[in-house]
Amino acid sequence: MVAVVLTDPPGGLVEAGAFARLDEKSQALVAARASDFIRLPDGSWWDGKNHREFCAMFARCVDRREIFEHVKEGPIFRTPVSRGMRWYVRNSPEARAWGLTHALAVPGVDKDGPWVRADPSRLANAMDTREWPRDGSAAFPFSPPLWTSLLERDHAWRFLYLDCATPDPYARTLPGGPLRVTKKWGSGKYEVEGWSLGAGGFRGLLNVGDESVVRNGEIVGRFVLVPGGVVSEPGGHARPSWTLTEARALRVTREELAAALEQGLAELAEWSFASGPDGTVTWSTRELELRPRRDRPGRPARAKPDDDAPVPVVHGPDTVILHDGRYYTGHVLRQSAEVVVFRTRSGTIETTLELERADIARLELGAAEAPSAASPAEAPSRR
Repeated sequence: MVAVVLTDPPGGLVEAGAFARLDEKSQALVAARASDFIRLPDGSWWDGKNHREFCAMFARCVDRREIFEHVKEGPIFRTPVSRGMRWYVRNSPEARAWGLTHALAVPGVDKDGPWVRADPSRLANAMDTREWPRDGSAAFPFSPPLWTSLLERDHAWRFLYLDCATPDPYARTLPGGPLRVTKKWGSGKYEVEGWSLGAGGFRGLLNVGDESVVRNGEIVGRFVLVPGGVVSEPGGHARPSWTLTEARALRVTREELAAALEQGLAELAEWSFASGPDGTVTWSTRELELRPRRDRPGRPARAKPDDDAPVPVVHGPDTVILHDGRYYTGHVLRQSAEVVVFRTRSGTIETTLELERADIARLELGAAEAPSAASPAEAPSRR
């Protein structure tokens, strides 16, 4: 499988120019996929293409609706009265493929309709933690991990990716959005709770280097929460901790990704699912092949004209007369005992003829002359 996880060798970054060594299609693929990768401070590379597609699917398939009940007023009239908001998940092939319909559905509800009543807080149940075998098997009945790394086992990521700038539909309804500060400890340490599409709800301690991102108890932007270990507290309690890092600081360029791919340190793969006639879903993955650039052979350089070279001698108009009475005026390009190759002009159109010697009655060659020496009056007359 084509791969990538970039590590710095002694003496600096990996060899430059790997992107330029790919052909045009491979360059377009690497450029498109580079925005899905992040590189953690420990040097590991993670591909988030599945995470991006899962977020887009979640936004399409999870909806919040206001529920009305018609209350009877008098013998005739009924008035709609709001009974609050309810969440629904679409019962579609893609939602079922990712396990979203089954995981979010409220227990005991009917799951046969196009929309099923849901509880988004149950999202962690949708994360299938079974590991994908790397033996080349064709398909599996469970969804792939949201983040993949060639050098790490599946579902081994411990970081949290948070989009506080454009949160998902459920996170927008939470107080403070995807990440909310519940207590400030000072020196850049905060107690937080939040929501991530990759892990569901979470809470713990957060180390923030640039405290300007904290505004009125909320954190604005796109961030990766890098695990920082477990913090033990008096009483035997232990809480996870993270370090807040801006996502753009962990992004990679297409040149970096191409260089890492060239070294075979990570992978580029495409995941897809298919639904069977009985509604079962199978996932499969395939390799994405990268091809090197093949430079076209250059044209031979044209020789520079020599000003001292003699002026080529050309024939004046030649005439060829055939046995059937046709005749042509032009120039003989070459001739042999069997054929004569003749070029003639009709208006602005030039035609090259290959005439058999047996068909030619007479061939008249014009006088040899230098192109600039003969005037029209001195040119040989046509026959």
